[in-house]
Amino acid sequence: MSPSSTSNSERASSPWRLLREVACFAAVPAIVVFAAECLLWRSGETRPLALVAGLQESEPTSRFQRALISQEQARYKLVQLRRRGAPRLLIAGSSRVLQIRSDMLPGLVGTAFNAGGSVTSVRAFEDLVDELLQPKKAMPETLLLGIDPWWFSRRPGARETARDTTPRSSPLEAVFDFSEHVSALRSLTHAGTRTWTAVLSAAGDAGVARSVACIGVGALRSGAGFRPDGSYQYPPSLYDDFLANPVHEDRDTNVRALVQRGNHLYVRGAVPSASAVRRLAAAVARLDAVGVATIVYMPPLADVTERVLAEDTGYATWWPWVRDELPVRLTNAGVRFVDVGSVADLGATDLYMIDGHHPSEVLNLLILARLASSADDTALGDLDVGLLQDRARKCASFPLAIDAPDTTAPR
Repeated sequence: MSPSSTSNSERASSPWRLLREVACFAAVPAIVVFAAECLLWRSGETRPLALVAGLQESEPTSRFQRALISQEQARYKLVQLRRRGAPRLLIAGSSRVLQIRSDMLPGLVGTAFNAGGSVTSVRAFEDLVDELLQPKKAMPETLLLGIDPWWFSRRPGARETARDTTPRSSPLEAVFDFSEHVSALRSLTHAGTRTWTAVLSAAGDAGVARSVACIGVGALRSGAGFRPDGSYQYPPSLYDDFLANPVHEDRDTNVRALVQRGNHLYVRGAVPSASAVRRLAAAVARLDAVGVATIVYMPPLADVTERVLAEDTGYATWWPWVRDELPVRLTNAGVRFVDVGSVADLGATDLYMIDGHHPSEVLNLLILARLASSADDTALGDLDVGLLQDRARKCASFPLAIDAPDTTAPR
């Protein structure tokens, strides 16, 4: 063979050799990424919400909580709601209503759904109403809306505005978003032992081979997550902490610091928002027009939180208005508002609060009893007030939950 023919052969094979070398170099990270994606899928972290809803429908003890992919709380609740059809009672609001469980509702078990966590503002409630009023959507018989004080505040000098029509979220579900997977894999590379233990625990089973089915890394890691009825299970470790120290001595200090510092909820110097009242009333009127009975209430803050707000001069204009005038304004605007009172008014103490803002399951029994007494012409009228109150009394020794802490769930 001549030198020239050998040279030509080597040049012809060099692109293929380069491709082989590149392929070999890329194979290792590709295998690692593929293995990580398989683990995330097995854990439930990257399952589409429709599949999550289907799995939860067949697993009544399941809990769903992501940690690496966006939780998409509002989208998740709508997917569940569409799959279940129209409930007799739809509970809506922020995380402050999430401790109302279907099995706490004698007379409505299996016919109530908690969409809490997806309605965190008047704007979010308007979006929910838009969804419910879409053609061919089955309507709930009764909608119970828990509102928050900060929905009705604005910064001094800020202009009162009509509804913002800017899209709230991407039309693409997070698990189909490439950037979400990149972020999840990046987070996984920096994750600690607890996260890796949770992810690897799903490798040997389908993610549901526990006495409590945990879907998603967040649920596998802590035992917390959303139940099939839409309510939320806090981490069992929270209940362990309460049993070890039922006084919650740090609550007063934490709440006081939060309020005095201010944040997106507590705006120092805030003034009342009259437009928020008008917009809420208009959204409620749209539901009333199609026969949906809407009951509005404000879940109580911890007594210590209300006390700090009353004492702090930074809220001297806004907080008294929320406490004393807002119920009147809502009622005058045609909203059926039920004042459930404070924690003390309900015959409880702050031990019945998860923290400074979130009523426990047991306190919600007392809240539901008061709501049922005031709205007996709605689906809430099917609740046995005496039974609710009696159940709350029986839980007095452990006022955070109606069940004993689950010792089988991850800690």
